[in-house]
Amino acid sequence: FDTFRSLTMPPPKGKKGKGKGKGKNKNQNQGGGHQGRGKGKGPKGKGPKGPKGPKRKGSPQKPKSKLNEKQQFELVKSKMENNIDSMYTQYTTKHKETMKTFFGIFTKHNQLQLRELIKASMPKVNDQITDKCLKQTQKDENRDINQFIFLGDIVIGAYATELKNNDKDLLLRAFCILPYFRNLGFGSRLMVKLLKSVAQRKKLQNLFIYIEEENKKGIAFVERFGFEICENKKVENNQNDKPKNGIKEEKKQQNDCLDVGNYVKLKLDVKIYRQSVMVLVRKQIKDEEEASKHAKKNDSNKHK
Repeated sequence: FDTFRSLTMPPPKGKKGKGKGKGKNKNQNQGGGHQGRGKGKGPKGKGPKGPKGPKRKGSPQKPKSKLNEKQQFELVKSKMENNIDSMYTQYTTKHKETMKTFFGIFTKHNQLQLRELIKASMPKVNDQITDKCLKQTQKDENRDINQFIFLGDIVIGAYATELKNNDKDLLLRAFCILPYFRNLGFGSRLMVKLLKSVAQRKKLQNLFIYIEEENKKGIAFVERFGFEICENKKVENNQNDKPKNGIKEEKKQQNDCLDVGNYVKLKLDVKIYRQSVMVLVRKQIKDEEEASKHAKKNDSNKHK
């Protein structure tokens, strides 16, 4: 059968290999066949090269990844805080080297300490603030807008706020520095800390504070930070609305200012304030990007 097949059928063509053959072809006399598996080294199976196909293009190089959302947020936040700091440097840097301060949050464990602080600094305000209001300041979501200021390990001041109008307005219930530590820049540091937190709350639109009309120094202080007088308010005496044990009852607290007297209501438009700060932030980021491009261009020119 093999003899008949070799006479009647053309021999199969051998496969063209690119590698080295390791065996001898048993049918070399029959015009080439498949390589055998015997021992010994056979000739290299080099076939004619075909036409070159088009080069395979690799996947396009991705541009360098930009900052992700979290990094972008942290960058903007940091630059906002730096710009707000720089706006009030002349007020906050008094005795900077010798009197370093830091801030702390309100908790249920230091509520009594807060009471004593407000009582020593602003007795009338202490009567206006209820325990319910102080408990609201201890919530996690409100801790950035309610803070102590410490000098070393001593609490020297604090601010307490209350959100209103579906969290669009913020009322500054208490803002105090112990009398001995006033006129040293600590009040300005405390206000700057509040403004940093307020500017980062996108939903917040207004910040309000009530100050007695006769307190000209206090009014001038908050006007320094952009507050403007928007209303004069008079609170009259109500015999049924007296504080019990120095603390106002929850159901009696209907007015923003509960103590008898004439008050000035001042307002900071947080929306405009935030936009103004963001203009500075965007300009700063743009300047930094242009400076970086210019520096890279100069480096490439030097290498050339």
